[in-house]
Amino acid sequence: MADNDLLHKIDSLQKQGEIEKRLPMFECGRCAECCKRPGHVQISEDDLYRISGSLNMEVREFSEKYCDIFNRHSLMLKKKPDDSCVFLNRGGCDIHHVKPLQCKGFPVRWRTLNSFKYCQGLKDLFPEIDNS
Repeated sequence: MADNDLLHKIDSLQKQGEIEKRLPMFECGRCAECCKRPGHVQISEDDLYRISGSLNMEVREFSEKYCDIFNRHSLMLKKKPDDSCVFLNRGGCDIHHVKPLQCKGFPVRWRTLNSFKYCQGLKDLFPEIDNS
């Protein structure tokens, strides 16, 4: 589906109030497709302490090993060469139980147009959006 067609369908659902109505019912199937996409996962200070603590690492050690500087003043998780998250493995997310707030917010608090193409949970929630 062309991006313009997808945008038109999403815009129509938005105007009908269907996006906000259905998003609270979103169920993540943990397919990890969102973890394989280009982009940045910003780390808040709370994320930094929570994740480093769960890994039994000092904050500095964690940030040096797993983070890059973003916009000169904040941190983001490093990515693997294939653009997937540094914490993604065959079994899923190594830090799922303490995942960053940005990850927790997807796709209810934030999403991109492409999210409707790869996220099975969104596809299930909005079957009228033909993604083929």
